[in-house]
Amino acid sequence: MGLLDNVLSKFSESLVINSALCSRIRHKKSECSRCMDSCPNEAIDITRAGGKVLVSWESCTACGECITACPNSVFSIKLVDKNRIYTAMKECIAESGEAVFTCLKGKDDCRAFLPSLAYADRKLLVKAALCGAERIVLMHGECGDCRHSKCRETFEKEIDTVRRIFQLAGVDIKISVETDAGNKDKKRAAERLRKDEKAMSRREFFSFVGNRTKQSVGQTIYSISENDQDRKKTVLFAETDRGKSFSEDLVAIGGDALPGLLRKEGLLPSVSIDKTTCTNCAVCSRMCPFGVFEPIYKEIKGRQKVIDIQMNLNACTGCGICAIACMSKSITCQK
Repeated sequence: MGLLDNVLSKFSESLVINSALCSRIRHKKSECSRCMDSCPNEAIDITRAGGKVLVSWESCTACGECITACPNSVFSIKLVDKNRIYTAMKECIAESGEAVFTCLKGKDDCRAFLPSLAYADRKLLVKAALCGAERIVLMHGECGDCRHSKCRETFEKEIDTVRRIFQLAGVDIKISVETDAGNKDKKRAAERLRKDEKAMSRREFFSFVGNRTKQSVGQTIYSISENDQDRKKTVLFAETDRGKSFSEDLVAIGGDALPGLLRKEGLLPSVSIDKTTCTNCAVCSRMCPFGVFEPIYKEIKGRQKVIDIQMNLNACTGCGICAIACMSKSITCQK
């Protein structure tokens, strides 16, 4: 593929996909379909074990449902977008003490723009609290006219979970959902062009096209500037780190006991091994992409043998691939 073809193919891409983290790609018996079930446009397809997670970019609307639905972070926003969101969030907190996330673009407000509020998952909201937010606001527009039809249901579930996290952590941070009524009367140039409510002037048209082109090219050049192999390594490391970072954030906000309390309420996944039936084959450690299982080796008759399996529960995402792969059926995973 030439440079121009590569650039053009990147225009529509909204997410970074790491197929190596998908449980269905890692094991043929995995029946996980959370991303496909959550996608309102049927834009996601998983080929086979050892294959790839594919997205039809023509159908994808960047609603973010798959990011929130997938426990293994197969889908993630581009680094350039993540940095922009975090920078805006921190500036907002520094200015007003509030973290305001919105799906409405605006130049005058101190807000962190998200393509959809479905991106406002528990990881992001907990991070906002750790950055000093005294209040978290999710600002939306007219949801009835929005193409992201499942968004509200998704972010309200995440808010309920985060409120419980704050309660168990003893943190008094309010989370509210508000409507930006002022946006009802604002007509964007794109809407005016699409609905033909009022003809755009020549100056308006070229200004609109120019701004959109600059934005798209900027994001595209950023995306193709990375070597593909380096990008794969970076994504794998970054997304494995993402789960670890969330566990560390939970401990930072509520102490070492908080993850255990959340597991008891089913708000965090949990995994256990029946030591009486475990054969120490260590296949779980090879299948898990997040290092939950650590084989303990001992030299016996000149050979290294696994004598035990230790677990890091804070790294568990609840994908269940360990239980599927375990030949002795010794692993129980509570999602």
